[in-house]
Amino acid sequence: MADTTTTTYSLVKPEVGASEDTWGTKLNTNLDSIDNLLDGTTAVTGIDINSGTIDGAVIGGSTAAAITGTTITGTSFVTSGDMTFGDNDKAIFSAGSDLRIYHDGGTGDSIIAESGSGNLFVRGANTFLQNADGSNTYLKGVAGGAVDIRYGGAVKLATTSTGVDVTGSVVSDGLTAVNSTDTQGKFSGWSVIGANSSSGAIELGQASAYQAIMSYVADGSTRFLFDNTYGSTGSTFEFRTNTAATAKTHLKIGGSGDISFYEDTGTSPKMVWKSADERLGIGTSSPASGLELEGVGNATNVTLDNTTASTGRSYSIRSGNTGNLDFYDNDATAARVTINSSGNVGIGTSSPNSIVDIRENATGGQARLRLFNTDQTNSTAQSALLFMSPDLRANGVEIEAVKENADFSAAAGRDIAITFSPVLNNAATERMRIDSDGNVGIGTSSPSNKLQIIGGTSGVDQINLASNLSDNTFKGAGIVMTMYTNNTAALIGGSAVNGATNLLFGSSGTDHRGIQNHIWYTNTNYNSTSGNTERMRIDSSGNLYSQTTTLNVGTSSTETGMTHQAGQLQVSANGYQAAIFNRLQDGTIADFRVDGAVVGSIGSALGDSSVSTLFIADAGNVGIRFDQASTDDIQPCTSTGADRDDAINLGASGNRFKDLYLSGAVKGGNGSASAPTFSFGNTTTMGMYRGANHQLAFSTNSTERMRLDGNGNLLVGTTSFTAGGGGHKLEPAGARASSRDATSSQYHNLFYNPNGLVGGITTSGSATTYNTSSDQRLKDNIVDAPSASDDIDAIQVRSFDWKADGSHQKYGMIAQELNTVAPEAVSAPEDPEEMMGVDYSKLVPMLVKEIQSLRARVAQLETN
Repeated sequence: MADTTTTTYSLVKPEVGASEDTWGTKLNTNLDSIDNLLDGTTAVTGIDINSGTIDGAVIGGSTAAAITGTTITGTSFVTSGDMTFGDNDKAIFSAGSDLRIYHDGGTGDSIIAESGSGNLFVRGANTFLQNADGSNTYLKGVAGGAVDIRYGGAVKLATTSTGVDVTGSVVSDGLTAVNSTDTQGKFSGWSVIGANSSSGAIELGQASAYQAIMSYVADGSTRFLFDNTYGSTGSTFEFRTNTAATAKTHLKIGGSGDISFYEDTGTSPKMVWKSADERLGIGTSSPASGLELEGVGNATNVTLDNTTASTGRSYSIRSGNTGNLDFYDNDATAARVTINSSGNVGIGTSSPNSIVDIRENATGGQARLRLFNTDQTNSTAQSALLFMSPDLRANGVEIEAVKENADFSAAAGRDIAITFSPVLNNAATERMRIDSDGNVGIGTSSPSNKLQIIGGTSGVDQINLASNLSDNTFKGAGIVMTMYTNNTAALIGGSAVNGATNLLFGSSGTDHRGIQNHIWYTNTNYNSTSGNTERMRIDSSGNLYSQTTTLNVGTSSTETGMTHQAGQLQVSANGYQAAIFNRLQDGTIADFRVDGAVVGSIGSALGDSSVSTLFIADAGNVGIRFDQASTDDIQPCTSTGADRDDAINLGASGNRFKDLYLSGAVKGGNGSASAPTFSFGNTTTMGMYRGANHQLAFSTNSTERMRLDGNGNLLVGTTSFTAGGGGHKLEPAGARASSRDATSSQYHNLFYNPNGLVGGITTSGSATTYNTSSDQRLKDNIVDAPSASDDIDAIQVRSFDWKADGSHQKYGMIAQELNTVAPEAVSAPEDPEEMMGVDYSKLVPMLVKEIQSLRARVAQLETN
């Protein structure tokens, strides 16, 4: 019987009865084959594993187990249960990993990602996009049918067999609707014009060169536009109606800019605007001038008709066969103005006999000539003028009506003045004017009084009021203003007394009454006859008021202005400075004096930033200067604002400031032990000062007692800590050092409580002693101590490790255990949360007692 092989892996099955040597060889070969299959490098197929483990995962168990760290490769995988992927674990498809399906654990999103060059297709007979539980459909696609998009479950956009059905409003940046089989006359959409979303257009026609565009433009001004894009002068805009299937043109706008208005048949234009010639024709399509009217028959008429109102009339302009041009009143059937062929103008007559022939035909009427200027702009250039001359030469006289104000509205008063001007060599010079208030001005065009005269040459008075007295001791002349009782109320005049000239307001003589108050008024409108405001007065006591009628404005909370009384100046303002003092260069701006002597001043001087700054100083060179710009500080100065260093004190021992509040640093001089920079109270030999660079020193009684050096060490009793130098040093890291300047027994630390000195630390030439109080004078009931054997036996000596650093201590004690035996050696705080401590030195007397006891027993044993 020959050898056979296994079906799956072709392992050799030796022939039964074959020699042992061949069996061993074949068995070894099979074992090598099995080893190759299981070494992880050879693909294994056709193995059904129902039990065991792979990478520690149980195979064939009732509960699925995860296989990690192992790649399973096969042609297909079939499962009857779930395949579970963790966060960010991907199901990857294609050799290039183009398609990935995974859940992003960071964002919480689930993702289907196609990163290859191909497309991603989602296929199905009917396709739905829904929310997680399938209760809400976002998009639905039916095979061969409609696709709809939904909002809140309701269809908002759906495709149909003929187009798209939209439920609700459509908001779009643009819309284009084009019929592909017809390029003209179709609605081609709405588009936004420019950057302004308020603008847009509707385009009719598909080709851009053959479109009619209706647009609304909002680019600083709103415009509604119609455009024809056909690039030819033959392009037109026509407005037509269609009656009984007949189109009639009523208005045509040509590509050249010509505009034609048609008669009722729509065939002949009756009013034409020729844009190139800038001519308008009425009754003719070929106007030969800017405006041409052609009438019918023997007359050409232009009728101006307003008969709709009860007072309306009908007028016409006629050019008839007589050669006259008539301005005709149709209601009165009479010509009102006629210009005949000779150029004569007739008003009230159709047969004028002179250049201007004006006639009043009504019984008892007045023939009036009125000259009007129709220019109604706000200007004073308009006028109405009548020129008269005795002969044909240029010299004559002008009488002219002029506007006094540019604003000639009713609200402004419509003020008119009459001027009289001689004309010499065609040049008119105004000599006199009567304004609308009846004021007469000679030599001025703006008289402000009933009579105002300005002019004259140098050395000649304008109005000469002279006295005919021959007395050289007194001469006077003036203007006297009287009250209704004919008593003199005021006098403005001048006088000359013994050669000295005076200007008088009022009089000291007995022939005139005294003036009680001098009052000055102003008005913001120089033409106004009302609204004058008092600005200043001098009352009968000689007090001066400016912009106020209240004398004591300096004590008022509401009144503003300035007053002067008996040498006292008071100023009050609201909303701006009460006083401004301006000097054009640095120096004293204001002096303050007592009995004529300067006691202080306010001025300006150049500060540290070379900028003029304010200073306030007394007459004794004690002052402060307010520096600005980069320094922003207050500095001492002299009475002229100059620097004055290290000379002025702030306060005095008996006249002190109270509290000082600062948000920054305090900088002082170096100081010394006897004169520290900062001292306290009236003692100037105690305080703080700069001991050295980066060192702060403290002194009392002119002697340094302590200092903080540049390294943060606190030194007491020394300025530089050295061994044997004496003093104390407290280091910032926590160490404390003390030094004595002698090798004899010297204290370094003394410990006191209410009972007095209870201990201390001393040093000698080479040793340190830790002392506790033990003086006989401090003790009562002194007897020999009992045996300490039991206590010593009760003390538990332990080995342990410290938790803080893990260090091991071979011999030691536990405070809680020792407290039950020798509480005097244990520190037990009242707060149980605080740590307990052991003072091993307190156990020494107990040990000494026990040693004495041992020595006694040893001596007894030796004796026996």
